[in-house]
Amino acid sequence: MPVLSPKIAEKRIFCKRILSAAKSFIIYILISAVIPSIAQARQNKQNILVLQSYHEGFACTSDPADELRSVFDNCAERIELYTQYFDAKRFASTDLFSAYYDLLEAKYSGVKLDMVIAFDSYAVSFVNRYKNSLFPDTPLLICGLENIKGFFTKLGRGYTGIFVELNVKNTFNLILNLHPDTQHVFVISDNTPVGIYTARQVTNFKDEFEQQVQIVELYNLSSDMLVRHLRNLPDNSIILLLSFYMDSTGKCFDAADVFQLISTSCAVPVYSVLEDYVYQGAVGGVVLDDKSYYRKIANTALSVLRGKPIDTIPVLTGDFNKFFFDYDKLKQLKISERKIPANSVIINKPISFYSKNIPVLISAVIIIAVLFLFLILFLINSLKVKKAKKELFVFKKFVQGSGQGLAMVDFNYNITYLNPALCKMLGIDNADTYIGKNFLGFYPPDVRKKFQNQVIPLMLEQSVWTGELSVKSIHGMVIPTLESCFVIYDDKHIPLCFGSVVSDTTKIKKTESELRLFKSISDSANYGSVIADIQGQIIYVNNYMAQTHGYTVEELKDNNLSVFFSKKDLDFAERLFYETFKNGDFSVKEICHIRKDGQEFPMLMNGVLITATDDKNPLVGITAIDITDHKKLLNELMKKQKLESISLLAGGIAHDFNNLLFCILGNISLVMTKIKNNDLLNKLAQAETASEQARYLSQQLLTFSKGGIPAKQTTVLADIIKETVKFTLKGSNIKPVFHMPKSLYAVEVDHIQISQVIHNIVLNSYQAMPTGGIIEIICENIELDDNNEKIPLNNGKYLLISIKDKGVGISEASIDKVFDPYFTTRNKNVGLGLTICYSILKRHDGYINIESKQNEGTSVYIYLPASGRPVYKKKLKPLKEPKKNANILILEADKLVLSILCEFFQSIDYKYQFVRNSEEAISVYEKSVSSSLPFDAVFIDLTIPGNSSPVDTVKKLKKIDKNVKAILSSGYTNDPLVVHYKENGFAAFLGKPFSLNELRNILNEIL
Repeated sequence: MPVLSPKIAEKRIFCKRILSAAKSFIIYILISAVIPSIAQARQNKQNILVLQSYHEGFACTSDPADELRSVFDNCAERIELYTQYFDAKRFASTDLFSAYYDLLEAKYSGVKLDMVIAFDSYAVSFVNRYKNSLFPDTPLLICGLENIKGFFTKLGRGYTGIFVELNVKNTFNLILNLHPDTQHVFVISDNTPVGIYTARQVTNFKDEFEQQVQIVELYNLSSDMLVRHLRNLPDNSIILLLSFYMDSTGKCFDAADVFQLISTSCAVPVYSVLEDYVYQGAVGGVVLDDKSYYRKIANTALSVLRGKPIDTIPVLTGDFNKFFFDYDKLKQLKISERKIPANSVIINKPISFYSKNIPVLISAVIIIAVLFLFLILFLINSLKVKKAKKELFVFKKFVQGSGQGLAMVDFNYNITYLNPALCKMLGIDNADTYIGKNFLGFYPPDVRKKFQNQVIPLMLEQSVWTGELSVKSIHGMVIPTLESCFVIYDDKHIPLCFGSVVSDTTKIKKTESELRLFKSISDSANYGSVIADIQGQIIYVNNYMAQTHGYTVEELKDNNLSVFFSKKDLDFAERLFYETFKNGDFSVKEICHIRKDGQEFPMLMNGVLITATDDKNPLVGITAIDITDHKKLLNELMKKQKLESISLLAGGIAHDFNNLLFCILGNISLVMTKIKNNDLLNKLAQAETASEQARYLSQQLLTFSKGGIPAKQTTVLADIIKETVKFTLKGSNIKPVFHMPKSLYAVEVDHIQISQVIHNIVLNSYQAMPTGGIIEIICENIELDDNNEKIPLNNGKYLLISIKDKGVGISEASIDKVFDPYFTTRNKNVGLGLTICYSILKRHDGYINIESKQNEGTSVYIYLPASGRPVYKKKLKPLKEPKKNANILILEADKLVLSILCEFFQSIDYKYQFVRNSEEAISVYEKSVSSSLPFDAVFIDLTIPGNSSPVDTVKKLKKIDKNVKAILSSGYTNDPLVVHYKENGFAAFLGKPFSLNELRNILNEIL
C-alpha cells in the first residue's frame, strides 16, 4: 500500500473535520427545530381521573387501563392517570355513593382535573348523580355498553360518550353456521347490567329462530339450580354464555369459576360474547375488540385535552366487535379454519417454522444487503474522494459568506477558526491575529462561569447545546446572542474540537420587549383592540374584545372580523374596513356588534392603517369600546331630565290649584252645614266628591315636584297591594290572581304613593284587555349580586312585584317611550300614569322595568329595597272631647284661603286672630301669653311671606311658649318639611284642600 505524503494526509484530515462539522451543524438545525416543540408539548402535566365500576385486576378494568396508558405514554402531552375502583361486581349498592362522593372530594379537592372518564353503568350512575357538584367544569367521557346512554339525564353540557354494542345475534348465527345440527341453545345470563343487556337482545330476536332451534333461557339462577339444568342437557345442545358473574343468591364468580362449574356439569360446546370466557374455555364468538375501542376512547380524550370543545364531539355508538376463537377448541370440535370468518382472531394457534425463524431470516437478508451495500460503497468511494475537494471548497465559501457567526476552538478553548461574520460582531479586523487566543475571553465573567460549568458538560454529554448567552466585543459592548455549541468528531467518532454558531439577537430582544409591552398594555386595556390583514383575518385580538363578544382569545385567532358584526351592520363594517385601506383610517362610528350567544350590542369603533417598512403587507388596527351601559345611562338621564323639566311647573300649579280647591271645598262644607234641603245637600255632596277627585289629580302632579319626598314607613305590602288591585278592578270583567308567600320582605315606603303605582299599572292592564281576562300579581323575595347586569340597582335584598297581563301589548317602537311624560298609546289618556310610577320608584330607591310583546301581553316588574327595620304599627289614640271656645292664631297670606279659615273657626265657635307674616305672628303670640286669653294653637301656612321660614317661626314661638301647638298647612303635601313636620316642631299637618270635618278632627286631636 502506498504511503501518503504528510501534506495529502493533512488535507484529508482537514477535509474529514470540515465534513464532520457540517454534519454536526445539520444535526443541530434538525434537533433545534424538533426539540422545542416536544418540550413545549410536555411542559404542562394534564390530569385524568378514570372511574372504574369494577375491582382492580378484573379484565374490564385492567384492559382499558393498559390501553389508555399505552396511548397516553406515546403522545406529546404529559398525562397523569388517577383511577378510582368502585368494586361493583361484589358490592353494587348505590347506598355507597355518598361514601364514594366524600372519598373523591377529599382525594381530588387539590388536584386540577382536566378530564373524567367513567367506565360502565355503576360509575356512570355515580357521575350522573354527582358530576355537577363534584366535577362541575371538568369534561366528562362516558364509556360502556350502549344501554347506559339513558343514565346521564342530569349532566347538561360538558360531556360525550362512546358506547359499544355486544352483538349476541351474530354470535347466535355463528353457532348455527358452525353447528347446523343444533336443536337446543341454552342461554346463560345473570342479573348484572351486562347480563340484562345481552339477555334482552336474545328476547328481541328469539322469535326469528323458533322454527329452527329451541332457545332455553337460564336467567338469574342460583349456581346449584344452574348445575341441575346443565346435567340434564339433551343431545345436539349448545351453550351460549352471556354473563354469569353473580348468581341469584349474590354469590360472585370470575370467568375461571364459571367454566369450572360448566365443565363439571356437561360436555357441550360453549360460545360467548365476552373475550374473557373464550380465554377460559369457550369455543369463540363475536366479542368486543377492546384494543380498538379503548384506543378510540384515548384518542377522543386527547382531542379534548388539545382544545376541542367536548360539546362538539357527538355521542358515538359503534360496533367494536371481532370474531374470536380458541384454536384448541376448534381442533377439538373438528371445525376447519375455512368455516370461520376470514378476519377472525385465533388464540393458542401454534407458531409456524417461518414465524419462529423470522429473526434469523431477517438477519440473513440484512447481512446480504449490507455486503451488497459495502460493495457499492467501495465502488463509489473513489468518486466521493474526488467530490470531497469540491465540497470542501463550497463549504468554505458557505462558512465565509454566512451571516451567522462561526467559531472553532480546541479542547483548551483556544481559537482555531473565526468566520468574517463573527469577527464583525466582535469588532475584530483580522481573524488571524486571534488564532490561538482563548475564546472564553469574549464572554463576561458570569457567562464564562456558566459556559464552563453547564454548557461544556452538556455539550460533551449530548454532542450539542443550544441556548442564550452574551458575548463581549473587543470594545466592551455586551451583545445578547443565541448560540449552538457542538462537538466535532472524526469518522471514528473521536472528538476533534468544539464548534459554535453565534447569532446576534439584539434586534430580536428589542422587538420582543416592545411586543411584550404592547401586548401587556393592550391585554389590560378597558377597550377592544384587533389587528387584521387585508382579507379580514384576525392576527391579534386583546382580552377585552374577546370577552366582550363572549369568546376566548384562542377561539378568535385566525377567525374573520365578520364574527363581530350583526347582519344588519355587516355591510357597513366592510365599507369602513376597505375605506381604511383607501384613506388610511376611519373616524369613530357606532356599529351594532353580536356576541357568541347571538345577543346584539353597540360599540364605538375607529380604525387605522398599519404599514410595515416595505409597505407590501398593510394591516388594519381597530379599537372598540362597548357603550351598552353608556346608552342605558343616557336613556335614564333623558328620562330624568324630562321629569325635572315639568317638576317646577307641576309644583307651582299644584300649590295654587290646592288653594283654589280649598276655597271651593271649604265653601261647600260651610254651605252644607246651613242647608236642610236634601236635594241641595245631594248636589253639594256631588260637588264635594268632585273636589276630592280633583285633589287626587293635584296629588299626582305633586309627585313630579322636587319636594315630593315620600313619607316612608316600614310595612309589608301584601294587604295594600291586594286592596289597591281589588279597588281598581271593582266592577270590571278582569280577575286578579295573587301569588304572595307569607314571608315577604318588609319595605320602607310611602304606602299612599306605592298604592298609586299599583293602581296606575293595574289600570293600564285593565284598559289593555277590553274583553276581560286575568291579571297575575306576583310578589317574591330576591337578592341581586355581582351577576346582575340588567337591573341598575345596587347589590342586596329586594321585594319584586310582577304584574302580568295578556292584553294587546306594546310595540317595539314604543317600549322605550312608555315612561316619557304625556306619551300614550290610547287617545283618551293623558300619558302620566307610568311617568308617575317611574318618579315615585326613583324616590324609593327602586326600579321599574317593562317587557312586552304586541298581541301577547305585558309584564311590569317593580323592585323595592328590603328593609331591616321593624314593621310600623299605627297606635290608636283614645278620642277626646273637643275643646270649646278655643283661641286660634292664623298665619296665612292668601286672602281667599284666610276668608274660608275664618268662617271655619266661626262655625265651630272658635275665637281667632289672623296675621300676614312671621314677625307679626311672633309679636301677637308673645302679647297673648300674658293676657287672659292666650292662644291654644297656631295655624301656619307653608309659604309665608318674609325672611323667616315656618320652621324658624315655630322655633321662635317655642322660646316664648315651649308648649305651643302649631298646625302646618300647605298644598305641597310632599314637601320635605311636610313629610317631617313633627321633627320640625309642628304638632299636626293639614294638606290643602281640606274640609271642615278634617280641620275639626285635627283640632280635637291636639287640643
